[in-house]
Amino acid sequence: MGMRVVADPASFAGVRRPLDSPAVIWNVYGPDPNPINYVRTISAVDEGGGKWEFQQSGEPFPFEDVSRYAARRIRDRFPVELLLEYLRHFDIDLFNAEFYCGPATMIEFKSPKHPEMHEYPTFKAARENKPS
Repeated sequence: MGMRVVADPASFAGVRRPLDSPAVIWNVYGPDPNPINYVRTISAVDEGGGKWEFQQSGEPFPFEDVSRYAARRIRDRFPVELLLEYLRHFDIDLFNAEFYCGPATMIEFKSPKHPEMHEYPTFKAARENKPS
């Protein structure tokens, strides 16, 4: 099983609270249940101009609070707090640098054609910008 997690805390139109995000995406991949290998996907994304889209596919995990997906405001259907709660069921502490161990690679896209890539001994070192 593998995961792709997007929790972009960048500002968006309106009032920005600390955990607001214009994109919250959770993709869970597994042993080939379909051609793109998704087991479960959930996303709430600001597509621009304050137009939010919510999508989900696959069978919900038993711990999911699927009643949240019916919230009137689309961005409230899958907020960062809910993503973090789901990840805890897999013992993932997303925003804790101490959670990550081993080597890390940080790629920064200051310009789409000129990404900068730096190697770090740990994720914590990458967060502190201390290359090896």
